[in-house]
Amino acid sequence: MEDYITVQQAALHRGVSHTAIYKAIHDGRLASAIVLGRLAVRRHDVDQLVFGSYRDKARTNVGRRYANPDQDPRGEWRAISLVCPLTKDELPVSYFAIVHPMSGLEVYPPANRTWCCKREEFDRLDRENCIWWGTNLSSEYPYRKQFRNEKSN
Repeated sequence: MEDYITVQQAALHRGVSHTAIYKAIHDGRLASAIVLGRLAVRRHDVDQLVFGSYRDKARTNVGRRYANPDQDPRGEWRAISLVCPLTKDELPVSYFAIVHPMSGLEVYPPANRTWCCKREEFDRLDRENCIWWGTNLSSEYPYRKQFRNEKSN
């Protein structure tokens, strides 16, 4: 049997937005299947999408590339995931709701994950315009802007 992963797993582990994956499925670049009642894609196909010829379309300013799509006066930046691989039992202080600026709904980290910062840090980053919700606020989860002159962690 082929190695299938859910769209959420693909987005989290491959650094691709949910929107890019759904668009790739719709465009026929990714085959999908229903596995245990959830939409899933083959892991290899997602790797081809991310690391292959569709990489630039799928990873708009997420990952290694620096750009400035929102014309931030501080210059070029890249989007860093705010999702941490620790659970809320392991890091309870980083498990909290964030209000999505487009929908107004509360957003929690994906299942068995937390945010990579405490509430106070998130609020500071938000005040400083260092939170990115994707082009047209289309991302399901927030990203932190890491500017070119900042040190990588």
